[in-house]
Amino acid sequence: MKQLLAHFSEQGGDAMEVAQCQQAPHERAQLATLAVQFGLLASQGSDFHQPCAWIELGRKLWLPAGVEGVWHSWEAAAE
Repeated sequence: MKQLLAHFSEQGGDAMEVAQCQQAPHERAQLATLAVQFGLLASQGSDFHQPCAWIELGRKLWLPAGVEGVWHSWEAAAE
């Protein structure tokens, strides 16, 4: 994963999905650590494919402290 993220970042990638529905807290923390390590912004994914009774769309998608949401770069890009 670290090699992939290093290559992604070197090629101009600037963000990665950190928060997902039904994700274990340790997985989210690990992804957040990797995002910070490789200087990547963080996104939140609802991963909507079809209606499902057991997934609350848009819930539990908080970002851990220390990562910056990708949407913070949108205003600067629009200027």
